[in-house]
Amino acid sequence: MTHSRVIDRSDARDKLLQGAATLADAVRTTLGPRARCVLIERSGRRSFVSDDGLTIARAIAPADRLEALGARALREAAEQTGHAVGDGTATAIVLAYATLAGGARLIAAGASPMDLKRGLERAAREADRALGALTRQLSGEDELRAVATTAARNDAELGAMAADAAICAGPDGTVEVHEDAAPDGACVSPKDPHSANVVVLHIGDASTSAMCCHREAARHAVGSALAALKAGVVPGAGVALVRAIPAAEAEADRCPGDERAGALLLAQALAAPAHQLARNAGVDGGIVVRRLRAGTGSFGFDAAAGRFTDLMERGVIDASLVLRVALRNAVAVAADLLLADTLVIAHEGRTGSRRAATAAAAPRRHRLNE
Repeated sequence: MTHSRVIDRSDARDKLLQGAATLADAVRTTLGPRARCVLIERSGRRSFVSDDGLTIARAIAPADRLEALGARALREAAEQTGHAVGDGTATAIVLAYATLAGGARLIAAGASPMDLKRGLERAAREADRALGALTRQLSGEDELRAVATTAARNDAELGAMAADAAICAGPDGTVEVHEDAAPDGACVSPKDPHSANVVVLHIGDASTSAMCCHREAARHAVGSALAALKAGVVPGAGVALVRAIPAAEAEADRCPGDERAGALLLAQALAAPAHQLARNAGVDGGIVVRRLRAGTGSFGFDAAAGRFTDLMERGVIDASLVLRVALRNAVAVAADLLLADTLVIAHEGRTGSRRAATAAAAPRRHRLNE
């Protein structure tokens, strides 16, 4: 038979938060051009190094089953983002964890989880509108290559190939990334003569670890390039999210009670990617965020160069759709976790079966309105 264990309130939330923190701490170092790599062990197979947020997230499996639930929820935000737009997975995790951690502190102080959720979603809708207002269409192929290069960890050659593949496929087309062990570099070719909008980007490298990094960088670059073609661009390096903070703060002023706290929580979380990107470059994130908030437009911190500049002119550009999808998924996952008041864990009984079930005091997830 299967027995169950019930964990409620603060114990459940603390365990979920710890698991989410374990995953976020591993992934956050991969954000930006000065990202660090993570060594991933594989049972019975050769270990490899990765700087891809989703690859690392999938490798995180806390031994504690309750903590594993928290890690799995954050991973879901990344997977949904990667599936939808091909990039923005680390950003989704950083946003989700910043929202979750801040919300947990508010709940511990007595805030209503449901009111926090309402405030979060209200502020997220306004932030999404602000990102839309900041978005502009691509100025040309060079700018598209800049978007893809930014997503490809500043690999200009790979970024150019990804951009060319996206142009060939078109905004509604498909680009498949194929690994070829022999060639060093990348090339683009049509896949199907009966389907002009399906393109293959061939990549290759000498080692298994390098191939993995190259493959994921190519997928991010392709995803961002296609998203930019479809829905335009914004300043990169987390600046666009910082520019959306005033919209979230303005919505907080219109919110009552703990909804206001939820909206302000979202405003604070919007700065987390820029803060982390600066930290990864060895710079004080708090100082960088304050400078960004004092600036306007595309003024931002170029982590690769280590200085403040006009990011659009420097070619540090993000696909608007990638950020907007990452934000929506991050808020949805964090809000659901904050509502979780009770966990029901099914554990091993006499039959030796191992099944886990979760019951959270939360509704089914829904997407924010476009």
